Amino acid sequence: MVTVLFADLSGFTALAETVDAEELRALQTELFALMAATIRRFDGFVEKFVGDAVMAVFGAPVAHEEDPERALNAALLLHRQAGALSGRWAARLGRPLALHIGVHTGPVVAGQLGSKDDGAYAVTGDTVNAAARLQGAADAGQTLVSRATWQLTQHAFDFEPVGELALKGMAQPMVAWRLGAALSAPRPTRGLQAHGLASALIGRGAELQLLHERFDQVRAGHSNLLRIVAEAGTGKTRLLSEFLEQLAAQGRLEGVAMRRAACSSLGERAYGVPAALLRDAYGVSAQDAPDVARQKVAAGLTVLGAQAAETQQLSAFLGYVLGLEAEDVHTRYLDPEQLKQQIFAAVYAVVERRLQQGAVMMIVEDLHWTDAASLELLHFLLERLRERPFMLLVTQRPAPALEAWAEAAAAQTVLRLEPLSARCSEAMLDALFGSSQGALPAALRRRIVEHAGGNPLFLEEMARALIADGLLSHGAEGWTCSPRATAAQVPSTIHGLLLGRIDRLPAPARLALREAAVIGPNFAEALLRTVASAAPALPEALDGLVDAGLLAVVPASDGREFRFRHGLFQEVAYQSLLLRRRTELHTRIGQALEAQCGGAPRQLEALQALAHHFRLGADKARGAHYLVAAGDWARGAYANADAIRDYQLALDTLEACEGTQDQRLDVRERLGDVLAPAGRIAEATRHLGAAREGRSHGGDRVAEARLLRKLSALRWESGERAEAQQCLATGLALMDGAAPHIERAWLYQKMGELHFRNADNHGALDWTGRALAHLEALEAQQPADEEEHRNLRAAVALSLNIQGVALARLDRLDEAVDRLERSVAVARAVDLPQAECRALSNLGVLYSSSAPQRAIEACERGLQTARRIGDLGLQSRLSANLAVAYCTLTNRCDERGVDAANTAIRIDRSTGQLDHLAVSLVVLAQIYQCHGESARALRHYQEALALAETSAEPQLLFPCYEGLATLYLDVDDGVQAERYMALAQDTCERAGLDPDALVVLPFLC
Repeated sequence: MVTVLFADLSGFTALAETVDAEELRALQTELFALMAATIRRFDGFVEKFVGDAVMAVFGAPVAHEEDPERALNAALLLHRQAGALSGRWAARLGRPLALHIGVHTGPVVAGQLGSKDDGAYAVTGDTVNAAARLQGAADAGQTLVSRATWQLTQHAFDFEPVGELALKGMAQPMVAWRLGAALSAPRPTRGLQAHGLASALIGRGAELQLLHERFDQVRAGHSNLLRIVAEAGTGKTRLLSEFLEQLAAQGRLEGVAMRRAACSSLGERAYGVPAALLRDAYGVSAQDAPDVARQKVAAGLTVLGAQAAETQQLSAFLGYVLGLEAEDVHTRYLDPEQLKQQIFAAVYAVVERRLQQGAVMMIVEDLHWTDAASLELLHFLLERLRERPFMLLVTQRPAPALEAWAEAAAAQTVLRLEPLSARCSEAMLDALFGSSQGALPAALRRRIVEHAGGNPLFLEEMARALIADGLLSHGAEGWTCSPRATAAQVPSTIHGLLLGRIDRLPAPARLALREAAVIGPNFAEALLRTVASAAPALPEALDGLVDAGLLAVVPASDGREFRFRHGLFQEVAYQSLLLRRRTELHTRIGQALEAQCGGAPRQLEALQALAHHFRLGADKARGAHYLVAAGDWARGAYANADAIRDYQLALDTLEACEGTQDQRLDVRERLGDVLAPAGRIAEATRHLGAAREGRSHGGDRVAEARLLRKLSALRWESGERAEAQQCLATGLALMDGAAPHIERAWLYQKMGELHFRNADNHGALDWTGRALAHLEALEAQQPADEEEHRNLRAAVALSLNIQGVALARLDRLDEAVDRLERSVAVARAVDLPQAECRALSNLGVLYSSSAPQRAIEACERGLQTARRIGDLGLQSRLSANLAVAYCTLTNRCDERGVDAANTAIRIDRSTGQLDHLAVSLVVLAQIYQCHGESARALRHYQEALALAETSAEPQLLFPCYEGLATLYLDVDDGVQAERYMALAQDTCERAGLDPDALVVLPFLC
């Protein structure tokens, strides 16, 4: 059984008629050299060159388990080599060059043709003819493969069905597939095919039928989350593979975009699943340079119909997910929460565009190892694609966290795979070896079935062990069992079985497998070579492990890469090493990875790998360093749960290291910073309090004051207003007598903000005045660098902003305008777009009733900036402000006001900004109320009130109650009007606030 490849230069006959013979000969020489080198690179055999074509054989005279994969990897590289050749020759030839290739797998007659002295090795038969005919049918730049080749390689490559082809010299039409790219995450291939053993899927008929039914529902336009849940080895992957094979064979995947990802047992970095799905969709490999990866993403978006501006914007956020960080205008200015919203919106936009062309099926294997940010994004997609042809199909081991996650899905189907029954287990053995007693004695059969416990992997591995030990052998009459085989030779557990299999390996292969297991489920030969105990013997050892079915080759553009065929193989091999040896290997692997990236990892996956190996190695402090860096990345994308995981693991790691007190305090502060927005206020307070205590013992007053400022914010959010102000006062007391420092200015500024939020406008002016005075003194000392100068100016802009809104509340409007305009100017001068938009939004509120045209101008200026930086939160607020301003100018309310209000509502809904959604709804309700459309106004007021009551925020509740009261007065419903007016008054009294301070458009302080 071999795989035959024919490759031919397209249009060679016409070329030969127009090109000088010497030029043509030079071209052939270079082409043949490239072809031969490429084929030999994948251990293929160049059978012959004919004219401009080459015939190559994979599987003879040397055979490998994955020969069909080698042939297709060679085909892909041949096309790339032809492209490079075309670049060198096209100008001289007056036309581009391209190959067309055909590949078929089947039986041949192989051997020496001719006499012993002058004969040559050759293969003949129908397989050769079929490959040649497929090559003739392929277009320039294409590779056509047969069904036999497709079935053996569909786990590793992307294909497009071509249908039946009537080929010259072939009696029957031939079904063919067009080869696409190698998959970035090849699908698992497990089992006993290397021994010629295979069985149909047994005992899963009902589950398979349900999969087909759900697929039909998705094609009809109803989304579904479909989970295949089972313990390791129970058959999740086999069921999934059988399902996809049946869909492909029936032609039902035509028009379906299928994207695949697989999670790693080492743990996934933040947004690991969407990153893998994007790589699969756009053909981005880990080896691609950032510019190349960005070009691939942009090209894919263009194919989906995105215009240039949208492509640029989407590429920035998708690139961030892929770890292609750059100084991009679309991401540079966004705070973490806004960046997360934009990432979600970008992924949703891409999926929605693809859904316009057909159904989308996302497949994620081993979801139990995924990260929290990926789960949140997948949930977001499920929520918004309920009535779209979208399927999320996942495999997982049982995990309570995933049960809670899946409960929120609108429509989900759970397939919990139970162990195979004894009858099905026996049927599986019969399918593998036959039911005769000669194949398996009854006692041995019973022992295998009992100890397998219905686990298909255990059954297959026991069969493999019996073959490896020579107790089962295949002859002319089928499989026979040696008289030496007894029931006592069957291990009791899958762990014992796999451990025995590893122990039976030759010493070099056993050593290589165990050392590779420390790297992880996937590894590069080059990395393993740097840490291997027996590097010279490594290539042969790895080949032996591939032949033994423990490893599989992964397509790679640079060197060889491998993966463990099953996670259990890696787990058992890893656990078989002594802890001391594992620690040593983890350290060496970490050092090798660090050397590869020059100490500055470019990708988040590299950060996670470095953190993993150093944490489990001898240099645990370095592992903590990389964990903190990974946490910082996750925090920057508002993947708070993943940041918390990384920071907590870093803290736990540092606890075992001496002399790391400062690092532990730093991590505690980071934990406090990220726990608070995750809603875990008590934990955040505990960590920040511990950090403050540690800084106090160390005598670092500035750091302690900074931590007190952060604790103040937590106290305020918990409703402890007096305690919040006391934290700031304590921080300021610490700064007494110290040299001027920006932290004192931030404490003043924060104290002014709290007084403003507490309706003490005079106090707000006093404290922010102190902040500005201190900042002026600091600026007179000449900041050390541009970053320090920018930080000082940010404090100035925010302090001026608070002064502006406080003056507005005191009805000192001219002074208010002056402060806000100055805040805009300061922010703009040092490129602080958020601060600029904040002040412009406040100017819009200030002008909305007194000078609507100026309000419109301020909001339009702010919107222009907010759109430039992609800040959706500010876009929503400015749009709502704009709506109020337009509706104050009654002649433009219908034209622009309603549209602006609806824009704010749309943004709030899409980004989940529920607090501000209440504001936007009230604005639109007021517009409809002014237009006399009471029913529409009532509907929007009621939705806004439901949101406001959830938050219990007076700033939101009062406009809802007051609006409903006036609305019911308009329709002469005095009872309801009085009820809501009483609720409005009660809201003010309980909050201790003046009703005039609770206008619908809040100032941003």
